[in-house]
Amino acid sequence: MKRARLLSLVAGGFVLAALLWLRAKPASPSTVIRQPLASLNPATNAPPAPQPESNVLLQTPSVRADARTQDPGPKTADSPRPRAVTAFSDWAEHYLAGDSTVSATQGEALAWQRREAMRELIETNPEQALALTVPFRWRRALPPNITRHFEQRVDGRGNFEVAVATQFESGASRVYRWAQIRNERYDAFVFGRRLSQRTQANIPLHGIALAGKLALHPDPIRILEADEAAASLAENGQTREPICGVSGQSATARNEAVAGDIGGEISWFCGVDHLRLVQTQWQLAESGGGVNAANLVAGGASTWTQGRKNVLYLRVNFPDDLTEPLSEASAYSIMDDVNEFYVNCSYDTTWLTTTVTPLLTLPHPKVWYTTQGPGALLAEAREAARQAGYDTVNYERDIVSHTSVPTFDWGGLAFVGGKGTWLQSYGAGVTSHELGHNYGLWHANFWNTLTNDFSVIGPGTNTEYGNVFDTMGNAAAGNNQFNADFKNILGWLPDDAVHQITSNGVYRIYPFDAAQRVNGKFYAAKVRKDFQRDYWLEFRQRFTGNPFLQNGILLDWSAWTESNAGSQLLDTTPETVSRNDAAVVIGRTFTDDAAGVFITPLARGAATADPWIDVQVNTGPFPGNWAPVLKVEIDRTNAAPGQLVHLHATASDLNGDALAYAWSFDDGTFSITNQPWVSQSWGAPGEHVARCVVSDMKGGAASANVLVPVGAAAGYRIIGAVLDANDDP
Repeated sequence: MKRARLLSLVAGGFVLAALLWLRAKPASPSTVIRQPLASLNPATNAPPAPQPESNVLLQTPSVRADARTQDPGPKTADSPRPRAVTAFSDWAEHYLAGDSTVSATQGEALAWQRREAMRELIETNPEQALALTVPFRWRRALPPNITRHFEQRVDGRGNFEVAVATQFESGASRVYRWAQIRNERYDAFVFGRRLSQRTQANIPLHGIALAGKLALHPDPIRILEADEAAASLAENGQTREPICGVSGQSATARNEAVAGDIGGEISWFCGVDHLRLVQTQWQLAESGGGVNAANLVAGGASTWTQGRKNVLYLRVNFPDDLTEPLSEASAYSIMDDVNEFYVNCSYDTTWLTTTVTPLLTLPHPKVWYTTQGPGALLAEAREAARQAGYDTVNYERDIVSHTSVPTFDWGGLAFVGGKGTWLQSYGAGVTSHELGHNYGLWHANFWNTLTNDFSVIGPGTNTEYGNVFDTMGNAAAGNNQFNADFKNILGWLPDDAVHQITSNGVYRIYPFDAAQRVNGKFYAAKVRKDFQRDYWLEFRQRFTGNPFLQNGILLDWSAWTESNAGSQLLDTTPETVSRNDAAVVIGRTFTDDAAGVFITPLARGAATADPWIDVQVNTGPFPGNWAPVLKVEIDRTNAAPGQLVHLHATASDLNGDALAYAWSFDDGTFSITNQPWVSQSWGAPGEHVARCVVSDMKGGAASANVLVPVGAAAGYRIIGAVLDANDDP
């Protein structure tokens, strides 16, 4: 039902878009017009200093600018304005007001200084660069020797291309973004929603450009300035009043006419609310998919992610380095392993058929590609393959494998949601990882709270590639299948195979890394954390040597503003160094008090070919809840090494809630019985510690430790209290 509503919204968006294109007439780029169209005279009134663009009120809030790599902090339109921009604005106001104390010669020098400042802003703070772009009137009223230094408006339909580089050693994520609009290709710098957007084809794009660098706006529609809108009517000889593309009425019906540029064509609306409606529909249409995956929507099937994928594997060398990156036989062997990974990961719904080319020599030396970038290398590799009889047009995926190029400081690079992969590291793990980007995935990350006193979900930072169980994290392939959230995004794990938790109860989850998926069974669960994130619950069974995964569930957050577009693994045992024990094991309760989410694995099915785990999920708040009371006893105070010791927990709960029991021991083992009694033995003599935590699965918990003497204790016992600097325990 949810998916049907989403698809109907998308369909509605395309209907609205079609109406706009039918009603729109090509022109040039407006704000809300609250006066008769006849009174709009571009020649009247002195132009103001540049202000943030009128469409700022429609854009997605930004979190940080993009300059190909992760930015260390947020930069917005409110950042301090460069002096050169302010100086030129002051000059322009005086010049256009007829001030004889300023000259065009001064203006040209200031315009050049402004240009250099704007070029830097486009790369470092594209949001501010767009806000400070010169107004339309200045472009018309100032002399050509001044305006030739201005940034250029770019509006049109084009391709937005996103590629992610793998840098495991540094733990960084380099992102390349390009925009292809008409016959021009730009390095794109983005903010807002485009930071997490995948590769898109033939979508409305707009921004400002200097020297091949484009500050790309997050919105599909650019609102025209009032005088620009009036000029567009005059230039096209339009005498009739424009029509609103939503209501079908005159755009001036409410005296709030507004015009917007949608991919290089002008559309009119009778109010900004109608423009916002169309803006939202365009954004929804762009929300999923890549170059060939317009329908890539979480939980739904897509031809981009399903079925057979013909892969062209291009092996290339250079005139100044004729080294073969890897042999043809090695390439086929690796791709066999990669295919097996995708077959298993997708439950046999997608597979790869690979053709490996002969060794191809590119036309330029390595240093040329250092200067021209990876895009030029891929384009020339494709052309070399075409001339050798292997046209990449006939393949759904392609990979170019080459030896290391200076400044290409990554093992692999791939388009996100689009076709194209570069490999300087050739193993099955890296190849599977990069193709995962092609399928539409970002990185599987980790929420790092190590500086926050063993917190699981408190303040922290994003650790790129930090999910050690996921190939989009550590690029291992094999058992390291994509997480449940990612499988849902790709449509391999559809919504009807995922518990959508909205009420308290016990939910049975089957291993999502099983070889086959059976209709009617649930292979994951998700529950809302906040307005941005869901908790994803997954049960993995391929890591047979990991008792935590065999008897517990992993928790991931879905993408949010602090995850760099990827998912984030949570380590529910932050007191240990390793993430191998990240799972919530049977009997333990994971607690998120702020969100009112409490997750407790209760029991695991028999160790058969079809295991399962039952999980109690409660969503609060639970006012008036009392924590249980606990006491632990042992039946032996002088057990011999290897002899069983029986431990018993006596617990009560004032609210009468059901209780869960988690037992752990100082030898690193733990119980999975979820019972108030347990037996344990120790092989080494000494005083051993057993710990019991009892939970009411609603946020209330009590714990107790007990010393278990085994054999003859060696050494000494220290008894006392540990005090802080204030002599408090």
